[in-house]
Amino acid sequence: MSEPARRPLIAEDLYDLPLDDVRAELVRGDLVCEPPAGFEHGVGAAGIGYFLQRYVDDSPVGVVCGAETGFVLFRDPDTVRAPDAALVTRDEHAARVCVPR
Repeated sequence: MSEPARRPLIAEDLYDLPLDDVRAELVRGDLVCEPPAGFEHGVGAAGIGYFLQRYVDDSPVGVVCGAETGFVLFRDPDTVRAPDAALVTRDEHAARVCVPR
């Protein structure tokens, strides 16, 4: 007996899933889970965020977001990614839908 076809997940579904202690993203409607990043990865990501923030402090072109910020990159099927650090310009910020946690 085959399983019924499931619909692709959407960005809003990500909020309702019990995803403790994993990094979760959507890729074309499919849930992709990874274990938390390691120490050295975290140090590197913090360094990138630091330099991005320094840039924004000197040239206020937008905002810097950390690793837990989800960005809806595509819809139908949805792709939601959470980069280690992101610089979102004012123009992008106004147009971009961010997935709140």
